[in-house]
Amino acid sequence: MSESFLGLPTLDLVRRLWQTDPATLPPWKAAGLRVARIGYAVGRDLLGGQLNLHAMSLVYTTLLSLVPLLAVSFTIFRAFNIHSGFEQLLLQYLQPLGPQGVDLAGKVVRAVEELDYKLLGSLGVLLLFYTVFTLIQKIETAFNFTWHIRHSRKLSQHLEYLAVVLLGPLLILVVFGSTTAVMGTRVVTSLRELEPVGALFTLTGELLPYLLVIATFTFFYLFVPNTRVKLGSALIGALISGLMWETASRAFSSLVVTSARYQALVSSFAIPLLFMVWLYFSWLILLIGASVAFYHQHPEFLGIAREEIRLSDRVHEKLALLIVFLIGRHHYSGSPPWTAVALARRVELPEDVVTVALEALEKSGLIAATGRRETVYLPAKPFEEVRLRDVLRAVRTAGEGPYLNIERVSVEPEVDSLSESLLAASDGVLTDRTVKSWVTADRSDAGS
Repeated sequence: MSESFLGLPTLDLVRRLWQTDPATLPPWKAAGLRVARIGYAVGRDLLGGQLNLHAMSLVYTTLLSLVPLLAVSFTIFRAFNIHSGFEQLLLQYLQPLGPQGVDLAGKVVRAVEELDYKLLGSLGVLLLFYTVFTLIQKIETAFNFTWHIRHSRKLSQHLEYLAVVLLGPLLILVVFGSTTAVMGTRVVTSLRELEPVGALFTLTGELLPYLLVIATFTFFYLFVPNTRVKLGSALIGALISGLMWETASRAFSSLVVTSARYQALVSSFAIPLLFMVWLYFSWLILLIGASVAFYHQHPEFLGIAREEIRLSDRVHEKLALLIVFLIGRHHYSGSPPWTAVALARRVELPEDVVTVALEALEKSGLIAATGRRETVYLPAKPFEEVRLRDVLRAVRTAGEGPYLNIERVSVEPEVDSLSESLLAASDGVLTDRTVKSWVTADRSDAGS
């Protein structure tokens, strides 16, 4: 454990943070303790540098994909006859850049409007959509990293996922655009003159930008990670990141406008530079919110840094046996198949640790991942043909490849003899017992 956090000596603070039992505290103190733990964990991730690297990577990919993304988005907006909101949305995002942001938004909109798909040809249009697809895939990778997810969506799921990510913010914009239109009607204008109804409408109008950002962030937190995210956790993350985004937007705008060197900065070089800086902060804030949502949904990760997750060979072997047992027990009892999330909760270990064992068993051909909307795990072949020693060998040989395996280790007769004796001893204990005979043996089903 580091001796300092954010530059402050916090050894005693960290001890109190993790050694205090929330059950012994009043509800408000227990809630405050959980908030402090989440804040510590997010700060630890920031200091680790991975969130920053993903944010910078997204900036680079966004710049490469900017015109294709805006072209595709504008086409969708125009198809729904709400393309006027496209420029408003872009203006709201570039507002922190001041007057130059307005000019930049106008140039981008004109460039997108003048884009002729006929001139691009079929190959050009395909390349356009491929570039957008690459950006969205990159966003999913960053979110999956935050959520400790090792696998992206399958290729068959990507088109459906692409449509959801592109149309989701569009629906949010339609809802808030309709609300704005209603706020401008004569009836509402008349009601504004009545108090306290007028004050309520004024407050609602001031909160709409925040609500739009929070709703958009909630949508991304719910649908981008390749896992099931709880609505409450997504809302918590969106609330934090939404407030951060609006605060950063105002601060960045104030910095640009009030800077004594602002006039000197306004040039063809400075505006793209400021845009990239703002783009970086936007992605970083979005990832911070995703991290908050993750720790809110998975508090078991709060005290574990990503690089600290290490399991001994003994734990790996027990985990593999436990996973095979649970999958086999559900398979032969007719119960619903297990997902990685459900297995992680059942064995009380982080999901990415369970995923490592699942991958080893899947690579050895003992289990198979299937399912369209949600990946579940089933026996890859009849468990009456799978021996228990096959399960142990799957874990013991995990990670070996053609260039790094046991044959590459130098030969020493005494060592090789002992190693073979140990393997033969374990095989002798297990004999030829199959997984099916093991999981279907008469025993209590309470642990299944």
